[in-house]
Amino acid sequence: MQLRTELGTLFDVDLTNASDSKMANVLLEKIYTQETGKCIDDIRDLRTKRDVIEIKDCIGAGIEFQTETLK
Repeated sequence: MQLRTELGTLFDVDLTNASDSKMANVLLEKIYTQETGKCIDDIRDLRTKRDVIEIKDCIGAGIEFQTETLK
């Protein structure tokens, strides 16, 4: 709780009930908007919306699986 309070004060955000991953997102968004001068809504609008994500597109070219199930 002390870390969340101190980071919240430092970055002027409320992290009291944020999960660890949410806390990271909030802080990164805050830092990015401060550095770029862009509004967070404009940044979020840049996201690529996808209906489907193929697993094969998420695995790097250098990754090889050993078992038939994973192949």
